[in-house]
Amino acid sequence: MRKRIISLCAAAAMALSCASQVFAAPTELETLITALPNYGADYKTVSVDVPADIELRAGTTGDFADGPIVRSVLHQNVSVDISYRATLYMKTVQDEFNTYWASAKALINIAKEAKIAGGESEAAATAFADTLLTQLNEVPVTGTFTVEVTFPDTITIPDSVKNGSNMDGFNDEAKQIFKEVSRTATSTGLKIEIAVKGPDETAPRDYVKGSELYDDGNFKYLQNLVFTCEGAKVKGLATHKVTGSMTGSTKIGDYEAVTGVAQEPISTINYKAVQITAGHPDDANRDDADGIYESVRLYIDENPGGDGGGGGGSTVTRPSKTPVPVSTVKPQDPESDAELDKENHYAYIIGDDEGNVRPMADISRAEVATIFFRLFTDDTRTKYWSKTNAYSDVAEGDWYNNAISTLSNAKVLTGYEDGTFKPNAPITRAEFAAIVSRLTDGIYEGYDLFDDISNSWAREYINRASYKGWVQGDGNKKYRPADNITRAEAMTLINNVLIRHVEESGMYAEMNKWPDNQPGAWYYTAVQEATNSHNYERIENSEYEKWSTPLADRDWAALEKTWADANS
Repeated sequence: MRKRIISLCAAAAMALSCASQVFAAPTELETLITALPNYGADYKTVSVDVPADIELRAGTTGDFADGPIVRSVLHQNVSVDISYRATLYMKTVQDEFNTYWASAKALINIAKEAKIAGGESEAAATAFADTLLTQLNEVPVTGTFTVEVTFPDTITIPDSVKNGSNMDGFNDEAKQIFKEVSRTATSTGLKIEIAVKGPDETAPRDYVKGSELYDDGNFKYLQNLVFTCEGAKVKGLATHKVTGSMTGSTKIGDYEAVTGVAQEPISTINYKAVQITAGHPDDANRDDADGIYESVRLYIDENPGGDGGGGGGSTVTRPSKTPVPVSTVKPQDPESDAELDKENHYAYIIGDDEGNVRPMADISRAEVATIFFRLFTDDTRTKYWSKTNAYSDVAEGDWYNNAISTLSNAKVLTGYEDGTFKPNAPITRAEFAAIVSRLTDGIYEGYDLFDDISNSWAREYINRASYKGWVQGDGNKKYRPADNITRAEAMTLINNVLIRHVEESGMYAEMNKWPDNQPGAWYYTAVQEATNSHNYERIENSEYEKWSTPLADRDWAALEKTWADANS
């Protein structure tokens, strides 16, 4: 901007000499600007790159984040719900208008001083400058833009998005200054054309005035442009890419929109969307030619013993540091061949004596051992049954001894270097990720999927669990490995591994209910799934199940005694 204003000052005298003879043109302001020697290079047509981004989320609730979304599904015909959001960050557009307005005002001031130097009175020169400022405030600005999102035919967008009109899907700020011209939907894309409109709905017009658009650096209407698609469905075992683009132009001094008489605008600014760089976590792993995109990867659980499924669907938040451009899980035998029971949906969490499940409370290492002990298949439990262990703080008479001893024997649980297990200590998010990852096959190869795990002992486990779609961060690229995991988070993760997902409409009325787990809580359905034994049917082409009839709870204490007697 500084360079452009300086060039204006250098050329002002020549421009004024030309302008004084041709002020009969549409406006003095237009004549003054178009007479500049550098007009063609600096003002007539300008091109601007507009930073943009596409973000994803699983389902229709929760935060959007940079992807990919990684989900495990039961079979290739299961569809997964996603939502995407495309954002154009208008700061560069605002900067361009700032440049234009600052340059125009500088030129007006030069024109005023030149008239005084040429012998006109200060009053006359001021009146002339005021006229130019008024014309600047009234200058008509028009614009047309094309927003396009493309995707493979394995992604289906809802009819409400396909057939939308009147800026459906756009943010409220965009609706104030843009109107929808057309919307075209195909099996592989959505194209929406929008145009600038006057902000006053009572006096419709196809342009906005300069004073409405810009007020000394404040942009009331030129805010970020956001388009959101809720409830798209993805189906097929592949990586599915959503790609976005935007092109458009703004015409400043488009007097044809006012008079209807054909004429060239004073200036045209052409826009093209480019992938945002500042703060984007994935720049080093992207080819500019790939455009603006995010992806969804679906895969089938191929290890019924514990490779599980991420039906709960996490959005993997990627780091800001430069990643290795490879992100895969290589085949390798799991650390443990223990198998989890993914067929029978028994309750594995029991309420406390007061009838609560305390979803936001911590959960102890002993309690977690007991949960996975219950979730083992009978064959796995028999194979690895043990009543002895090497821990100094887990005695044979302790209520949790059998569970801890058996899971340690199965190489699912480990203790600490000092020889303790710390059964009553709360379990951390890192420790919990390690447990589920020991049941999976594969070695994760790639960059860290969170930016706070590089020094964590559980780095490999967390990356593997995240890549599988089982765990998610806090929306700020953090996993918080040292934080204690809550009971609700633990139930959600376990349900992801077991592919146990139910919507509220799929439950039956006779279920166990808890005063501290109410509908509307983010963990409501996960807790109900974990605390109710039930028969179920898989909903066709869906990751969800529908409960059919109650399933008798297992008497875990009696069964444990039976197992102990049988293996003693």
